Amino acid sequence: MRLESEKGLSAEATCTVPLKRSSSLKADTFTVVRQSPEPSWPAYRTLHVRVTFTDFQKEENYYRLFGMVTGYYTNLNTGNTWLQSEYVRFDQEYLTDKGFDGKEIVQSTIDNLNPFIGDSCFVKINLLNTEKSYYLYHKSLDNYNNGENPFAEVTPVFSYVTGGLGVVAACTIDSVVIRIK
Repeated sequence: MRLESEKGLSAEATCTVPLKRSSSLKADTFTVVRQSPEPSWPAYRTLHVRVTFTDFQKEENYYRLFGMVTGYYTNLNTGNTWLQSEYVRFDQEYLTDKGFDGKEIVQSTIDNLNPFIGDSCFVKINLLNTEKSYYLYHKSLDNYNNGENPFAEVTPVFSYVTGGLGVVAACTIDSVVIRIK
């Protein structure tokens, strides 16, 4: 891809779109009833998600795993219904198949998703099969943003655009939606 402005400035980059194919994405959910720290408050449930998918053999693969949990709630006094959504975070959001070539990869949520008391709830898990530049760019952003030490070395953000900054990236997506009753 090549972009050029009216003033003659230009930027250029290429990317490769990963093949679209099934990763055999599966998700298993379970809830745990927990007692509130305040004795006068009611108990609540937390949701946990464990995801498995199969890596594609004999090629270098890069993945991003994320999701959303959406619950519908009804106020018993007024009958009003509202919607609440929460981001689902996993052990690793950006990962490679290094050491897993052709094998099953397992990831679990790192947060207890709560409050989880609703009329119904849906969990949507997205698995992106990305190209290497997307993975390197986001990993470098994580390294750049996670620096709490003011004396640490500066971490550059990955970029490969000629005449500019950033990346041009592509991905394919596999997803699964689970209804929690």
